[in-house]
Amino acid sequence: MRKSSILLPIFGLLLLISEVGYSAHCDFAANVRSASHDLDTRAQHFHHLIHAISGYSHLASDAHRLAAASRHLHDVAHSSASCSHIRADFYNVERAFYHLQYEYEHAHSTHHNYHVARDWSRVDYAFSRVRRAIYGWDDHHLSVFDTQN
Repeated sequence: MRKSSILLPIFGLLLLISEVGYSAHCDFAANVRSASHDLDTRAQHFHHLIHAISGYSHLASDAHRLAAASRHLHDVAHSSASCSHIRADFYNVERAFYHLQYEYEHAHSTHHNYHVARDWSRVDYAFSRVRRAIYGWDDHHLSVFDTQN
């Protein structure tokens, strides 16, 4: 028996296994899709508010970066991506969020603005919804933020 006749079925099986692992439906994708869309919306609103108050700033730029990462996560969750792909893209959202959080806390320590603080709390809550969706925590309760724009 030739080596190629043995290796070809093994290679085909490995390819099939990797393809099934990649395209398998992720059971939390719908929750991630909804939560990441909300985070995108909240981060965009936060970006526009910061931009309106201060013009260009690192805080506005970081909010824009978070919105883009959230939008990408939404698109990935909307496709037939694997759970591992969704989680990998969530880590980009998480990094963008924690960077924005650091910048917000630094700016808020010297500049207090009620509207900015309110919008930040909405971004923070939206991020926590994405995190709960990723890790499978229950998200069936309503918050005051779910009823406000």
